[in-house]
Amino acid sequence: MRNNYVLKETVNLMSKLIEYESYPASQTDDTLEILNFVLAYCSELGFETKKVNDFLGWAQLGEEGVLIAFPIHLDVVPPGEGWSLDPFKLTKKGNYLYGRGTYDNKGPAAIMITLLNEIKNKVNLGKMRIRLIFGTKEETGMDCIKRYTETEEMPEAGFVPDAMFPAVVGEKARIHLKLKRKEKVEWMDKFIGGTQVNSVPDKCILIKNINDKNVIKASISKISENNFRIISHGAAAHASKPATGSNAILNLLVNLKEEYQSVCIKDILKLSSKKLNGKKIGINSLDDKFGDTSVNLGICNYEREEWNLELDIRFGRNISKKKIIKQLSKEFSNWDISIINFKDLHIVKEDDPILKELASIFYNHCPGESQEYIYMGGGTYASYFPDFVSFGPKFKNKRTFAHSADEKIEIEYLEKTINIYKDAIEMLIERANNNEI
Repeated sequence: MRNNYVLKETVNLMSKLIEYESYPASQTDDTLEILNFVLAYCSELGFETKKVNDFLGWAQLGEEGVLIAFPIHLDVVPPGEGWSLDPFKLTKKGNYLYGRGTYDNKGPAAIMITLLNEIKNKVNLGKMRIRLIFGTKEETGMDCIKRYTETEEMPEAGFVPDAMFPAVVGEKARIHLKLKRKEKVEWMDKFIGGTQVNSVPDKCILIKNINDKNVIKASISKISENNFRIISHGAAAHASKPATGSNAILNLLVNLKEEYQSVCIKDILKLSSKKLNGKKIGINSLDDKFGDTSVNLGICNYEREEWNLELDIRFGRNISKKKIIKQLSKEFSNWDISIINFKDLHIVKEDDPILKELASIFYNHCPGESQEYIYMGGGTYASYFPDFVSFGPKFKNKRTFAHSADEKIEIEYLEKTINIYKDAIEMLIERANNNEI
């Protein structure tokens, strides 16, 4: 394996992928175009390709036998505010590469495509197939991978390159809810907050219909107010850890003077707490593996006398979807509540043989790294494939700023990841050829 060549080709492909503004609110066709580009790119390299629909496709090596697969997503979350560099241009600065998707998940896509292109001419695939599965709705409900499981062949083995090393063996259950209620707020025309439910909103705007600049309790940092408009700035973060960000919506609403807090606003403020774990509405629930419940108010809009909220709630084994809906129905009794999406808890046994081999490969490359498997709030495609784990690319204690401004990957660790994934792919090929899958 020519490591320098693979690194160079990976970065070149990553640069092309980063340019696509592949998120729904971008008002471009990039979510479709990036899928078309990747399938055409893989086809030119000699892969068999299939475009299942406008948000799902795959590229494959080999024609028969055991199917090994690596599900990857090409969509990203919106860039948000606070970038020091262009989020849709791969930029080298010091020892880092910056751009939206360098970690989540365009960087890993570039790695896997480049590695398989190299491997196909050097490793005997035997009677087996290797498939890269590409989706473009991972960040907005995972309808892409659901469609895959309904219409395409399920793999016997593989992993998802979309979380942390040494391996993620457990993912919280996740429920995406929409809440709606009519209310006439006499002094407000419009409230616009958040663009995607699985990110902490870093900006919101409230438009008043009164000529008054004293609606906020006091002069608050990151909240600006004039006669007809209030703008609140926060800090974006992943919805699985909402307390690590700063929710611009809640920051604004909690600082409204009492006389401006309507019935619905007071309901919304039940979601506000230091830990953002749903304690005020009775759904916080500690789990020794997964930690506490998390509640992210990702979207909050008011227009034409109607509130529309979207919540991302993630939870472990000690509370159920039924209990959460029951509690919300009690605390938001006059709201219409609907389930947009639900993903069940995903756990892989720690003695799974492929998991143990993946972890062994990681430890061989990184002997000083933590050997504890990870249970997390984030959700990946692994949840839809029995016994699949998410394997990298994040290293413990390395900030990636995925879902935040200035997402970046350190070049040294990009090269480490390439070497780890190379060995992991070759291990799976060997197991398949030895009839161990």
